[in-house]
Amino acid sequence: MWSFLPILLFCITLAQEVAGQQRWVNLPTVPEGFNASVRTEINATVQAVWDATLDWPSYPNWNPFVRKSIITDKNFQPLGQSQLVTEGAYAIFSVQIPPLPLPVNAQTPDVRRNTQSSKELVTHVQPDVGRVAWKGLLFPDWFLMSERWTGVSLGSNGMAVYESREVFYGAGAGLLESLYKESLQQSFEAQGAGLKLYLERK
Repeated sequence: MWSFLPILLFCITLAQEVAGQQRWVNLPTVPEGFNASVRTEINATVQAVWDATLDWPSYPNWNPFVRKSIITDKNFQPLGQSQLVTEGAYAIFSVQIPPLPLPVNAQTPDVRRNTQSSKELVTHVQPDVGRVAWKGLLFPDWFLMSERWTGVSLGSNGMAVYESREVFYGAGAGLLESLYKESLQQSFEAQGAGLKLYLERK
């Protein structure tokens, strides 16, 4: 019996590794750290989900987490009507942590005590593979770095798969995790649910 134990442990480890690899269909490998994430299937086309992901001016209409996303210049001054998400673009986000209850629209008031803002730099826009990413600029890199990737792909059942994950690392990551681990995860899950609700009602 005991001779089979190493084989059994190997099989369990291998299964866990395979499961981990399959967890993310269309997100790249990133440095390990505290992270929040969401993965949801949406009964819509991949193109519709991709378009909604990059249509930042529409976020107030459905997003209970990121209530406002504004493209800015490098000094974080809004660029007015030019809100195209491109590599190298700067942005300011206004977010709710924890998220607002669904459903939301542009008239849904924010909860002031849960409102936070962040400064971001768009690092990747990859329409050919359905991925976009940005990094946080609010803190010095030695204290806290963050990177968020979002991917859209076609699932085996014909539904669109929306995935998004943000990883935080650096000296301040542990503090952030102790303060926001649960509420930030709730916000990511709410964003996925809000996007699903928004697109499936169309």
